[in-house]
Amino acid sequence: MKKINRNDPCYCGSNIKYKKCCYNNGASGKTASTPLAKHPFFGKYNSFDLLNSVAALSILPQNHGKNVRFEQMSLLIFQNFNTNSETVPYEILKEYVTENFGHHPYEEIPVNLFTDSITFHNGNNTIFPGITENGSFILSNLLTALFLWPNSNIADQVLENSFQVTKLLLNFSNRVAKLNGYERYEQGKAEDSAIFFPETEKLQALKDSLVLSSSDIEVVLSDNEIDKRALDAFLINIESDNFDHTQEENPLLYKPLLRAGEKYLIVSPTTISFALTHYIWSLSDYFRNISNVSRAYHDLLWNSLQQQFTRMKFTYIDVKEIPVSTTLPERSGLYRFDDDKIAFIQYIFDDGSNYKVQPNFTNSLSIISPTIKEKIIKEILTDSRYSSYQIFDLVLISPIGRGFAFSECAIDHAASLNIPLFEFNVLSNLKDCDALDLWKFALANYANRERFNFISFSVLDKFKLYLDRDESFHSDIPEFSFPLPIGFSQELYKQSILKTDNHAVRQNTNGRKSFVLVEKAEVYSPIYLSPASLYTSLLQFYIEGYPQGIWVMPSRELDDLSRELRYMYWEFNGAFAYWLWQLCSSLSVHLKNLDPDSPITISYIFDDEASFETIDRNYKRQEGLSDKFKFTASSSKISITIPRELLPYLYGSDNLGERVLVEILLKGFNLLLSNNGQPEITSEEIASIIEKDVPLGMKKKIFILDTSDNLLLDPSNLQPFRHIQKYDIGLVLDQIVPRLASDCPPPGELVTKEEKNKLTNNIVQKALLPLLREKLALYNSTILLQRLLGLNESLIRKREFLRIHTPTIIACYVSVEEHCENLMLDLGRNNRSAIAVRALIEHIAAEPYNGTNIVSVAAIDEIMGIMDQIVDWGSIGDQIHYELFDIRMGVLETGRIASDKNRLKEIYDPYNQAKISENVHDAIETFADVFPQLKEESGRSIPENLNRAFLEDFGVSTERILVFMGALAEIAFQQSTPYGSFKLTRLRSEVNKYVTDEFDTKEFDSAVSYLALTKRGKLEKLPKGYDFIDIMPWRFNRMLSLLRKPLVIVEDGTEKIAYWGPRAILDSRSYLMDQCTSDRLRVFEDSKIKSALGKFAQERGDALVKRVVNAIDMKDHLYRTDVYIGPKHDLKNETLIGDIDVMIIDQTKKVLYSLECKSMSPSRNIKEMIEEVDKLFGSDNTMGWIGKHMRRHEWLEKNKDIVTSKYGIDISSYSIKSIIVTQENMLTPHLKKDSLPLPFITIYNIEKDGLLALENAAI
Repeated sequence: MKKINRNDPCYCGSNIKYKKCCYNNGASGKTASTPLAKHPFFGKYNSFDLLNSVAALSILPQNHGKNVRFEQMSLLIFQNFNTNSETVPYEILKEYVTENFGHHPYEEIPVNLFTDSITFHNGNNTIFPGITENGSFILSNLLTALFLWPNSNIADQVLENSFQVTKLLLNFSNRVAKLNGYERYEQGKAEDSAIFFPETEKLQALKDSLVLSSSDIEVVLSDNEIDKRALDAFLINIESDNFDHTQEENPLLYKPLLRAGEKYLIVSPTTISFALTHYIWSLSDYFRNISNVSRAYHDLLWNSLQQQFTRMKFTYIDVKEIPVSTTLPERSGLYRFDDDKIAFIQYIFDDGSNYKVQPNFTNSLSIISPTIKEKIIKEILTDSRYSSYQIFDLVLISPIGRGFAFSECAIDHAASLNIPLFEFNVLSNLKDCDALDLWKFALANYANRERFNFISFSVLDKFKLYLDRDESFHSDIPEFSFPLPIGFSQELYKQSILKTDNHAVRQNTNGRKSFVLVEKAEVYSPIYLSPASLYTSLLQFYIEGYPQGIWVMPSRELDDLSRELRYMYWEFNGAFAYWLWQLCSSLSVHLKNLDPDSPITISYIFDDEASFETIDRNYKRQEGLSDKFKFTASSSKISITIPRELLPYLYGSDNLGERVLVEILLKGFNLLLSNNGQPEITSEEIASIIEKDVPLGMKKKIFILDTSDNLLLDPSNLQPFRHIQKYDIGLVLDQIVPRLASDCPPPGELVTKEEKNKLTNNIVQKALLPLLREKLALYNSTILLQRLLGLNESLIRKREFLRIHTPTIIACYVSVEEHCENLMLDLGRNNRSAIAVRALIEHIAAEPYNGTNIVSVAAIDEIMGIMDQIVDWGSIGDQIHYELFDIRMGVLETGRIASDKNRLKEIYDPYNQAKISENVHDAIETFADVFPQLKEESGRSIPENLNRAFLEDFGVSTERILVFMGALAEIAFQQSTPYGSFKLTRLRSEVNKYVTDEFDTKEFDSAVSYLALTKRGKLEKLPKGYDFIDIMPWRFNRMLSLLRKPLVIVEDGTEKIAYWGPRAILDSRSYLMDQCTSDRLRVFEDSKIKSALGKFAQERGDALVKRVVNAIDMKDHLYRTDVYIGPKHDLKNETLIGDIDVMIIDQTKKVLYSLECKSMSPSRNIKEMIEEVDKLFGSDNTMGWIGKHMRRHEWLEKNKDIVTSKYGIDISSYSIKSIIVTQENMLTPHLKKDSLPLPFITIYNIEKDGLLALENAAI
């Protein structure tokens, strides 16, 4: 440390000469407190031991957040400090603390984690942050600014002294953590307010970890080259320090160490980081260097913010682009986000002024006056290019560790949000809050500002409440203010830390070992990436879990590579990292004797980058793949050259190529082990490791998807997908009651069906539909159509992506059950959003507008929210109308209309879970179909009678419609937009370029007529032959839906232009065939198609029967199919009562199974649910399928002798078990489970469990 003269002012900030302050064992020089009366408890027992016990209790995760009481006890002990020989017995201490320190009103929910991590020159240092919310954030950045920020002009004295004390205090904290087995980022485990006492042995171990002998101290100082004066600065002086202070002036905050004779005690381990931060600022002030330190600190943070802004989709705007006469303040800037919004971001900060006088608080933040702000904003809006833009006034407040005063001020023509930098950093690290999310929160926060008047909430606390309430501050019960405890945002802070898990790891760089910061690259695995390397065009992953850690990286930079080649390097980097994680337990035992401080590097390169950039569609695999690889190794690095012959192995449902990759990797490790004089892994063990960790199958990280196999996956020209936003749903719900006005019932619950029907109809027709029209009228429908078509394309691809990757996600990461749960949420959001987008397209196709507002993401969010609620309330109306459930509804005092969806949830959740399980099963079973070029082509032609029926009804055959749609998809994929567009007059000639048999004018017009949505002036104006249900977006199987008519004709003056999405066209093509094969295609009443579809229904039923028979081992059982019961059949009855699809006689269990196989399509909405129930249960005039099968069941029960006679097996003592087997899960078993007379099972159950599925079938 640099020499400080004895007569200089002490650098601790006490304003006392050094010789009378920290020179003597760290005495502060402050006047000692007036002697107090001896405390009956703390004055009785040895103070050092008491302080040791209190400090030990403070570093238990069960006591996280109880620091005020620990500080209170420590102060009392210091006020009664003694050297009595008697130490307090464990039970007496526990009893006294429990009775007298049960809680404290100043203690709040601790936002931070129990342990944190500070990176310094020696790597990671674990600290106990206590209740200092942003302490580690400030300290970490302060150390970076001091020692890494260039051209800071910080005085050498400040740098050297700070370096010394930082080494010392972090060493102490890290030592305590290691001795007690604590790792970085551990969570607190406090279950109640009582101070937790561990077993005596554990408490003693904690106490021991906090005590150092004089010799221990000498070793620490010597090993780390630390001047002893660094220690003196943090030693409490019992004689001169004042222990009768408020919490903020508590000397333990600044001096966490105590010396007693030859022993040292870390008396306040949870304030070490705070003490260190305070010391550095005080030291900087003492050397009149605080302005330089402050400048470096804030420059570093402002620079780091630019990366966060980019990640949150704020795009910097050069002031030349938006000329303003007023000079923008230092550390502020203009940033564009969305299509029509500009953020004026200002960084206001504590520059350290008057730190010596006011170390705990400042009221002199560098602020920007509201007048200047408003002037800048006015100049932006005056520019004609930005006159319709919206302005976000975003203020980031950056303190340095002391409190601050800041008054908020609303700015005209802007949405304002003032947020501490630490909290903004949390939101950024969560990685699911972007600029638009922050904007919407700012709007909601401002709208509810009066409800926050009484308590000063942190922005993060309010943000957590906002998220918990579905991105709203609405409550179903009246609230005077928000019931929000301080520290409410604890979960957000925890997730922001754990999601990134920032820490330092070792790396060998050009022969030099250094520490590199990494953060999480994957959710499920200990794989990390180096963010800094990405900025230099390097790609580096780090895998934890090995004795020395392993790096994976390409042996070249990526900056000059094409997007395709960069993607391949990313894929292979991820694959290497994943397999190293999987190999960890098997491989670590062989690496344990290598240097733990020398990480291993795996470096690789493609032998022919052009082959990996543009992949040849010849997927024939060559034998001897492993011989094509090249690899070398040194003592710490393995280099692999990957041959192009690997590529065909990556196309396919198996992981054979990656098994070879892992084999080469293990052989590379053998070379490395040999170079280190270690035994190699035997060939037998290599084979065993591969079988265990890389089993042949779907467990694969890389697979080539040829988009020509499935064009729905083609990423060309797509915009990012976006789902319905909860914020916009809340806005819509808030507007329903005001827009209903006199049509809204008074607050209270509705009782009659008529009242509920009327209200749901009014919500849709008088509130939401007019609101939607008002919003749509603001925009040009053609521009909006283009955006919506693109969004629909992205949602289609997202859905397909989820399906395709299901098998490998399950094989590589999660259980089937966990993936089903995740998939249900993901698909639910995706499908709900797609429905809203398609319905919006249908609306503006029929009823276009000519508004001039900019079509922004926020605008689309808003109209999607409105349409979503039209669908939701329309569906609720159907439930009420058809009396499917008894829906409770009412108007709340808080201004919303509520409906109880618990009953629907009870039915739908199990049903949806079953459907998702089937989808997952299908995805796994058909995974090989994702790679059709490895299979022989098989397909079926369109039945000729269906072709004829379409030709007669629509003027074009089914087959030609499909050909036409295929041509449209090809045309669109050739364009540079997410959608296809063509003048209708030229479209026929363009389509004919892509077909073998050209379309003449008549056939072309017929195809367009069948596929096109056209302008009708008003949505409700229906073409001849269509019904009102065809425009109800909450219904399926509508003849005026985008799924049925994916072509949109827009009238542009005298010209007609066709618009379509290529993936939507292909989706519609699949939808058409599915509707035909499932006999669900809705057509006009006199359509010829109806009779043609019956053949498909029979084929589906026959196929299901065949699957049932094939799924059960029948060798020991008698079975028959199509067993009729009637006057002309062996099983006689007076009337024909139908047939048993599959009858099985189990002679072992003495059971006759009577199976009714129904290949019916599941319900997708309320109307279809009603139709399904009617088919199964029947009506007053018609017997349902269940009744018919029960009639056969009863016949079997009464006529066992006839069955015995027919099959020669005495079944008189057999039980009869009748079951309905369905192609897939149906809603009825969930809806009517209390009234079902027989069990339902699916073919999935039978194919999984065989006859056991029938045995276990129960109602």
